[in-house]
Amino acid sequence: MSWDAAKGPYTDSIDRYEIITWDKDVPGAYISSTGVRGTSVHIDGLTPSHHYLVAVATWNRAGGGMPGVARSVTVGAGTPAVPTSVTIKSIDATTVQLDWQGSTGAAGYRVWTRNVNDPGHTYTADDYVSDTPQRQIAFLFPGNWNFEFCVSAINGALESDRSSCVSVPLPPPSTGGSTPTPSTMSRQSTAHAVEAPQLDEGRLTQQQRDLAAAAAPRG
Repeated sequence: MSWDAAKGPYTDSIDRYEIITWDKDVPGAYISSTGVRGTSVHIDGLTPSHHYLVAVATWNRAGGGMPGVARSVTVGAGTPAVPTSVTIKSIDATTVQLDWQGSTGAAGYRVWTRNVNDPGHTYTADDYVSDTPQRQIAFLFPGNWNFEFCVSAINGALESDRSSCVSVPLPPPSTGGSTPTPSTMSRQSTAHAVEAPQLDEGRLTQQQRDLAAAAAPRG
């Protein structure tokens, strides 16, 4: 694996990098670490087909920094297959639940989102990687019917093509007024909605919480 050299305050005093690995398929597994002075390393001795959390931390005379978590990896699995059978459920007007059939060898999944009201808007994905074949996405303003979703499978830096895409239907007409449609939504609201899927901040630190749990002292 390789990474870019750290930048910012005190990085000129970095002595080495610590590469942390944790076997997520072994209950109670301890974390392992390897120290290097460069920005790349080859790690042997991992169990084939097991899923590993991988992170890198910097070290200087003051101690170690906060680890940066990389994408998880399935050892020896190669590029995973495209996820299939993607389904979508509307939880409320601005929230959806996505489920799909997992891919053999996948270490995680990314959800791609596109605003259907903007012909020039391409699919985008945030940084969150789901460990399981499901994900809930909220804050889809001005309404979840304005978006469509598809899924890709990842294995470290390797990534499958995107799955077939799904979307929820327009809401039924209300008795008190006209049904909100893409043509009646303001351009300002649409522009805001493009960034909405990235607000799923509560999930962005799940891998860091997993790493902290693995490193916690055991009684």
